[in-house]
Amino acid sequence: MLFALLLSMMAIPAAAHVNNLTVAGSVFAMSDEFQTYYDRNDGASIFGVPLSDAFEETRFDTGATYTTQYFEYARVEHHPGNVGTGYEMLLGRLGDEVLRAQGRDWQDEPKASSSAANYMDTTGQAIAPEFWETWRSNGLNLGDTGVSFRESLALFGYPITPAQVETSANGDEVLTQWFERARFEMHGGTVVIAMLGAEILAVPGTDDPEVAASLAQVRQAVAVNHDLDAAQAAGWVLVDGLDHCFNNPGVGAMGVHYINVDLLDLELDPLAPEAMVYQHDEHGNLSFGAVEYIVPAEPWDAEYDELPHVLGQDLHLNEALGVYVLHAWIFLDNPTGVLEDWNPDVTCYGEDASELDDLRAAVADFQDVAAAEAAGWVLVDGLDHCFDNPGVGGMGIHYINVDLLDLELDPLMPEAMVYFYNADGDLTLGAVEWIVPAEPWDAENDELPQVMDRHLHLNEALGVYVMHAWLFLDNPAGTYEDWNPNIVECQLVDHSH
Repeated sequence: MLFALLLSMMAIPAAAHVNNLTVAGSVFAMSDEFQTYYDRNDGASIFGVPLSDAFEETRFDTGATYTTQYFEYARVEHHPGNVGTGYEMLLGRLGDEVLRAQGRDWQDEPKASSSAANYMDTTGQAIAPEFWETWRSNGLNLGDTGVSFRESLALFGYPITPAQVETSANGDEVLTQWFERARFEMHGGTVVIAMLGAEILAVPGTDDPEVAASLAQVRQAVAVNHDLDAAQAAGWVLVDGLDHCFNNPGVGAMGVHYINVDLLDLELDPLAPEAMVYQHDEHGNLSFGAVEYIVPAEPWDAEYDELPHVLGQDLHLNEALGVYVLHAWIFLDNPTGVLEDWNPDVTCYGEDASELDDLRAAVADFQDVAAAEAAGWVLVDGLDHCFDNPGVGGMGIHYINVDLLDLELDPLMPEAMVYFYNADGDLTLGAVEWIVPAEPWDAENDELPQVMDRHLHLNEALGVYVMHAWLFLDNPAGTYEDWNPNIVECQLVDHSH
């Protein structure tokens, strides 16, 4: 058969165990029902090496759960409701799924003429002459004489794209045609079948096939949001106060979160994450790297005793923002883990990194408190204490330049320097703060005050608009967030123990 041309395939050992046979070249095993199906269909040539054990996989779009096993070329599903029909074991539609993970909808592909040879009315496509013999002469074993149409269909499915030149996984420009369950490529006059089982599980940052299979479904659902305009049109937008690149110097960054506020409830849909997370490159361009699931903590805790849960994982509390969260880095490798918040390979390029560097340089002398006092930043009665928010974090002690408390904002001359006590008990500069008196500002302006391309927000208790920038101390909540969970009662705390 054709698949014998693929020399990377491994043969089944001659002496097989009755249960849980391990195929040569694989650490995974097959149970009786999968082994029988594998043997009947010359599995070593047709399906390749197992890439997972059999496990219960839920299809998020339908809610159906099937015992499933992934192989290099296929996903095999057990459908007990089809017992006696010949279709008790079915192959997943990996061609369709891998296309969708690329953001391509096959129904938008140009259709073939109905008069074309090997035209399939079901999908409006025709199997290319270069691929027809391969499709026609190979199929699953359903007990028919020779290789019947239905056996070929069961193995490959209908064509879903025209044959066209595409870039293969190894970078070659080759004639390619996609089918519901396969992708055919022409390499030097030889038809090669792509390893779609391996491709569907190739989620960066995880070697667990069950986790990868779940995340693959998410990729297929959200891939259209690689187009930021499409994401915004569908409801994922920038939200005031969260419309910046989340950065944690020395640890990593997340990027810029586009949030669908209509999804901010107590429900979690694996295929509709609350946030799409984009990363800047050095030129300031945004690319799609992760998704984030978000649940408001207070209403959740009022109704439930357990943590919110999605993709087989518990969300964790972001105390600073008052939400439960879980990131999934489905399009960008995260060396710390596919489900970790911070990615050390992400930098807030192109947004304000250079501005922050300029600001650090401008206030560097004020790391010496005496220098700050000499320049006019002093303790002010009533504000000369440690600002602390138990359970959320702290700010520290604010030294304020009262001569700057007007309606002007200078990016390099913040109104306040914010200090905390280090492990030796010395005051250490952690952040700066811009401050504008609210009443006179509102009397003259309809919009919020702005600096560093960000809006200040109202501190109602003090009657001022404010914005912090944590220049010299990591803030896990975000560079521009008020409260820093690493500060408690003006002391730097170590959360690693």
